[in-house]
Amino acid sequence: MRTIIGMLSLFVVAGSASAACGGGGYRARTDVKPGLQPTKSESSTYEVRSAPASKPVVLAPGAFDARFDTTSAKLNLSTRQSKDVSDGRNDVQRQLANLQDKRQSAQAKLDHCTGNCDKETRKLAEATANLNNFDAALAFDAKLNHILNNAQMVTYRSTK
Repeated sequence: MRTIIGMLSLFVVAGSASAACGGGGYRARTDVKPGLQPTKSESSTYEVRSAPASKPVVLAPGAFDARFDTTSAKLNLSTRQSKDVSDGRNDVQRQLANLQDKRQSAQAKLDHCTGNCDKETRKLAEATANLNNFDAALAFDAKLNHILNNAQMVTYRSTK
């Protein structure tokens, strides 16, 4: 019954579109669900198409801390500060890698999804947004703000 109603609405929409386009072969596809494509054998059977793979944000090693690297010789860091900076750098790299892993995992789940993939699509969108919104340089600077003293922060911030 559902297929018959869908076919009837398709003929009505296709007829209207054909008249609006001067009769030139345009056919609106009302039977296609977003994110799914009908198979060639039956218009009521769908196969899953994954979302277009967007390139994950991958920073070059040291991209978020390049400014620190150019300034560090001027800062006269203590041994303790050097260790804290190294720990902060590693923490930011771990956060970034974790966000990249979550995005890749969400993409893999969507790629293997059959049927209703709304949840997987939403999770991929969330993971991608989290990765794109993570500012590694800002996170690293926040860590430096707790490690460096006032004079060192002035020197660090004055360097571009």
